[in-house]
Amino acid sequence: MQTSRIYLWGHSGSVNNEARSIKEPKELECFESKGLTSVSCGALHTSFCFDEKELYMMGHGESGQLGNGLGTSSFEIPVHVKLPISSEGKIISVSCGYRHTIVLTSEGVYGFGGQLGLGYEEDLIPNKALVPRKITFLDPYDVVAVACGSRHTLFLLSNGQILGTGYNAHGQLGLNSRRDYNAPAVIEYLENANIVKVTAGELHSAVLTTCGELYVFGLGRAVGFAEDCLVPTKIDFGTHEIVRDVQCGASHTLVLTKQGDVYSFGAGSHGQLGIGKVCVKPQRPQLIKDLVGKYVTDISAGVRFSIAATADGDVYGWGENVDNVFCVGKENEIQVKPKKISHFDKSKVVGIECGGWHVIAIVKGEKDPKGTDYACFLIAHVKDILNEDPKLSLALGDRRKC
Repeated sequence: MQTSRIYLWGHSGSVNNEARSIKEPKELECFESKGLTSVSCGALHTSFCFDEKELYMMGHGESGQLGNGLGTSSFEIPVHVKLPISSEGKIISVSCGYRHTIVLTSEGVYGFGGQLGLGYEEDLIPNKALVPRKITFLDPYDVVAVACGSRHTLFLLSNGQILGTGYNAHGQLGLNSRRDYNAPAVIEYLENANIVKVTAGELHSAVLTTCGELYVFGLGRAVGFAEDCLVPTKIDFGTHEIVRDVQCGASHTLVLTKQGDVYSFGAGSHGQLGIGKVCVKPQRPQLIKDLVGKYVTDISAGVRFSIAATADGDVYGWGENVDNVFCVGKENEIQVKPKKISHFDKSKVVGIECGGWHVIAIVKGEKDPKGTDYACFLIAHVKDILNEDPKLSLALGDRRKC
């Protein structure tokens, strides 16, 4: 089995309280012999999970979001985090927010940092948990996925329902309210929607149904509206596109369709929508024409930039080039259209993940000089996803139950 290689660039956290940027993709060689199972980027910290057992964290840790017991230090080299689970326990997924981290395991949900949703227990803790702590309020629920926003968190349950907790000034919890919640509450407006995907940005959230339909809530300008959306609102693309993935940036949103096309909407003042212009007003969903025909397989969004990977293993970036997140062009310049990141011309990128101003790329092997048979790729890609998670079958086009 081919081992994944992990590359990092952009703002990597701080060392001795001084900001540091990595201008070119740098391989994290300390992970060469490990089997990567998941990666998650927060604003300024990152998690790596290996073999469903080992958790490593790096970046800023001033609020305890690294889970290593230190609330003042930051690390530019990944450090191991011990979770209080048994030897039989498995790490299912990890999600990183601004100053908090949530870990979903086979033995429950754990969190460290701030905004943990610990319920009334949180009153006994001085603002933050420096080591992993179980969120016992969630024990009665079968949590299958987690999404951390800047200061809020969503929990997806096996029955398709969603719980939300944390900061809620713009309605990013979808609870028809602007008040904060210190314990998870059910989003009643989505009780019958059968959700299979949750994602969260700085002040907004998005969810995907089994039918490939998209709902958003929170900061209005992040979801293409003049006013905040306090309850989940369905996004109409004006076409018959079926959504396969959705990712939230700080104030913009990216959507990947079944056919490998990418749509963007929300704030576009720094070119992060990739539609060829800077936009003063919030934008409704628009097709990113420069990516049509490239068969995008993965998308991710940062503060004011976006990244996409294609079936050929290429990587494209657009938006504001802070900390050289595009590895091309002038630093801090605005790129209004997707631009290829040439560093990976020979390597095949199979996954990407954006933090606030940094990017993680997962590379497996070299590119096929003959290129990709896209028809075969689409069929194989659908089969791979169905084998990994049968729940996604409807999101990939089977609308018989919708």
